[in-house]
Amino acid sequence: MGRPMGRVTMFTFMATYATPANPEEFERRYREEHLPLLARVPGLASCTVLKPSRQVVGTGADTWMVALVNFADAAAFKAAAKTPEWAAAGANIQDIAGAGWTAHLAESEAWDPAVAAGADA
Repeated sequence: MGRPMGRVTMFTFMATYATPANPEEFERRYREEHLPLLARVPGLASCTVLKPSRQVVGTGADTWMVALVNFADAAAFKAAAKTPEWAAAGANIQDIAGAGWTAHLAESEAWDPAVAAGADA
C-alpha cells in the first residue's frame, strides 16, 4: 500500500512577485543568479516556479511569478534560514526584485489523485 491518501507534506516558503519594470532582465537574473544560489541552500527539497497566464478570480492582484521553495518540514526550513547560503539568496532576490515581492510561510500538501482514489492499493 502507498502513502496514506497519496499525501506528501512539506514546509513551503512562497514568494510572489509583481510584474517587474524589466521582465526580461528580471527573468535572466533570476535564472542565472538567484536559482543557482538557492540550489546551494542546505535542506532544500525542491523549488517550483510558476508563471500565471491570467487571473481568473478576484481583482487588483499583480502576480507575475510565484516561487514555491520547499523543505521537508518547518525544522528543516528554520535550519536553512540560518545559513549563509540562505542569506546570500535573500540578498540577491532583494537586489533583483526590490520591493516588488512578498513572502509567506506555509505547511503544504501535495495529493496524488490516483493514490487517493485507491489505484495504489
